[in-house]
Amino acid sequence: MPEPRRLPQASPLVHLLGKKWTIPVIEVLYSSRGSIQFNSIIEAVGGITPKNLSACLKELITAGFVERSEVTSIYYNGLIGTQYSLTKKGAAIHKFIMETRVVGASLYS
Repeated sequence: MPEPRRLPQASPLVHLLGKKWTIPVIEVLYSSRGSIQFNSIIEAVGGITPKNLSACLKELITAGFVERSEVTSIYYNGLIGTQYSLTKKGAAIHKFIMETRVVGASLYS
């Protein structure tokens, strides 16, 4: 009896983009046109918990799509907050997401 054919596994990118919060977070980071603070991302995404956002950002940072930077001030004795922004790789993924939507709309409308 022939062995059943195995389908190839989805790429890590497809797996990451398929997660619930990945695309909304990427869209918020892209629309910020620069850096945005953690709590501002929570407000802009809507419905995401701090725990879920933290996990999502960690994955996006590990993938090289997001950059984390700390904001400091000499007036407030150090750290003020943490900001996040898309890298060039992250901006390219955003473009891919937008192109995928266009193709999807033409196929399913």
